[in-house]
Amino acid sequence: MDLASLEFFKKQQKVEDGVASWLKAIADKYVRAGDNIIVVDKIANKFPQYLASKNTQVLTISPTLIESSNDEQDSIVHRQGVFPLASDNDLWQADKKYDFLFCVDFLMHISEHRIFEMLHQFQKILKVGGYLALSTLRGIANLDKKSRDEHGVLYCQREIDQYQLVLERLGFDIVDQTSEQVAQDDENAGFREVVIAILETRIDP
Repeated sequence: MDLASLEFFKKQQKVEDGVASWLKAIADKYVRAGDNIIVVDKIANKFPQYLASKNTQVLTISPTLIESSNDEQDSIVHRQGVFPLASDNDLWQADKKYDFLFCVDFLMHISEHRIFEMLHQFQKILKVGGYLALSTLRGIANLDKKSRDEHGVLYCQREIDQYQLVLERLGFDIVDQTSEQVAQDDENAGFREVVIAILETRIDP
């Protein structure tokens, strides 16, 4: 994530209320009790709590640092950070593999030359047989010629097919894909594309 976008999201301290229906639908269909899950998001919200209610262990990684409440600390860990992760990040040192990774409306803030690195890191973190759910927004209005909004946040509006090609190269199999209109009164008005993939085999590119 570039510096201007990162600095904007770091300042977002408010936790969003509620959980989006499309995220609930994915969790209800694919998440299993006992799963170890990573949620990569740009701002804090209630989705990790929803996942934890399914008897899972959740690690959230976001530019915004939110402290866990006492009743969450056993099942949810919040870390301030941003993908792609540095090679000395302690997540690599732990050598732990995860069952599921949610990347929520995040890749559109990553410049073109970092996309492969980020998706490759997702592949290295997941278990073989683990799931990746990633979403992106397109059709966002009021961006300048450099694809930035009024806050200077970068929006690279790639088609979901571009991510699918990289995922297949890394050993993922696409199992589901959806697209939905985003409400026009939303600041990110446009439409959201979601792809669900399973890591069939770990290919080292």
